[in-house]
Amino acid sequence: VDVESVRFTGLQMGLDGAADLITLSNANVKITGTLDTTGYIKVASTKFTVDATGNTYADGTLGVKGVSTLEDDLLLSEDAAVIKHSLAAGSTTGFAGLSILSENYHVDVESVRFTDAKIGTTSDADLITLADDSVSIKGTLDTTG
Repeated sequence: VDVESVRFTGLQMGLDGAADLITLSNANVKITGTLDTTGYIKVASTKFTVDATGNTYADGTLGVKGVSTLEDDLLLSEDAAVIKHSLAAGSTTGFAGLSILSENYHVDVESVRFTDAKIGTTSDADLITLADDSVSIKGTLDTTG
């Protein structure tokens, strides 16, 4: 049945040439194609929300399979936040570990800077240089005891 330019076929709604854009079934709605909205998208009222500006809130654990790309900072608001790497016992991947890598610059942890095999401070980045079977110290080495 066509009403104006909308076609109804059984449990499907669509257009001439794309009759199955929306399919209804028992407690389900299937959308074929793209869903565009200028308002909020909400699941269970507050469990998952995307507002009109693109801000997204998920209540619960977010599981991601595959690579995640963040184009801005990652902010952790828990009092004792943890970044944890876990690998199942007996894994056969051939590699086990966690890497933190900056492809073009450095990694700062508090006020310690890591650049390739060099360790230093944010103002003097190459105080210690590591190599296979050697450690180089630039400047003065103070010890106690």
